[in-house]
Amino acid sequence: MNASFRDFTTDDAVSCAAASLSLAAGEPIAIEGISVLGDEQRRNHVIRAVTRGSSGDRQGVVIKATRAADYDAASEDAVAKGGIGREWAAASVLDQRGTCTARFLAGDVAAGVMVFADFGADVPWLAAPLLHGSASEAEAALLAYAVSLGRLHAATVGCHEAYAACVREAYPAARAPRSVGEAWLAGAAAIGPSLLGGALPDAELAVLFQRLRDPGPWLALVHGDPCPDNVLLTAQGAALLDFEFAAPGHVLIDAAYWRMGFPTCWCAGRVPDTVAELVERAYRDAVAGAIPDARDAAAFRREYVVAVVVRLFGSLEWHLDTALKGDSTWGRATQRNRILWHLQAAIEAMERADALPGLRRVAQAWLTDLGKRWPDVQKLSVYPAFAMAWDD
Repeated sequence: MNASFRDFTTDDAVSCAAASLSLAAGEPIAIEGISVLGDEQRRNHVIRAVTRGSSGDRQGVVIKATRAADYDAASEDAVAKGGIGREWAAASVLDQRGTCTARFLAGDVAAGVMVFADFGADVPWLAAPLLHGSASEAEAALLAYAVSLGRLHAATVGCHEAYAACVREAYPAARAPRSVGEAWLAGAAAIGPSLLGGALPDAELAVLFQRLRDPGPWLALVHGDPCPDNVLLTAQGAALLDFEFAAPGHVLIDAAYWRMGFPTCWCAGRVPDTVAELVERAYRDAVAGAIPDARDAAAFRREYVVAVVVRLFGSLEWHLDTALKGDSTWGRATQRNRILWHLQAAIEAMERADALPGLRRVAQAWLTDLGKRWPDVQKLSVYPAFAMAWDD
């Protein structure tokens, strides 16, 4: 067994799920039709099953159980370090707000087990139309995704107190996590200049820190990893799943995804500018009822540039050190073409907003330098659905 995994089997997860569902329902609940999803290297057990109550009623469920050897629900870091603790807190908030996510049915905090309602095995992921659909199918799927993301953010605006209450209830000893992206920004001064050169402008970094810590009207629950393989295209709309990196923060950390090529996903890819504009408009319309500033294109661009630059530093923290030593492929992109595209996307955002001129100069210098070091690296590819229709 992987040393980072605890001795907790799928049978253990099913047993805990049945007990927690029975407690929530006030009657014995049996679990049948068990099917293990994924492989033995996943950081969680993910199990599809069917429940049966004493009346014979049946319901499809998905059981999720952490495999982390260091999981301790009584520890101070149970939520802050991510994983099942963050998912529990986020799911508790979302369950109160009625958003288009999988319903959180029951769970066992001490065991690190959660049970969700299942949308069904035949519901497609967002990745499917992007990789295998037509341009119109992919565009429609992205618009549905943007609407659901906007509605999720609108439903959770100002949720930091509710989120903290959910953390205290489930994990009394735990501290709340920092805003999504704050750790990336904290490491920026060490990552960029030490590996690529160029001093980062302190005043502009201070502005970014201030906007992360106090997003004002843009404060809501940030998913943190809203990738195509974390989004199901249901009959009710796009449903976001897997909130293991979620926390209250600046919502545009999520809304930067389609222009940055979905930076944390194996199926990274570019979206045509015309489609990206439509998707952004759909997101802004969906969130504007709760965040009126989203209606103002200039105000949106100013806030958006904060999120894109912070995401850039997250990408550099994740990929840069190893990419400087050699390239490797993850999914449909390499580390190096991801880095070059994220730099380009951040520069374009700063240009559109006419903001952060010092960081823009540094990012441009990094892009130029890396382009010379890596002359054979290809541009991050457009998604196959758009390849025939987009002259790149």
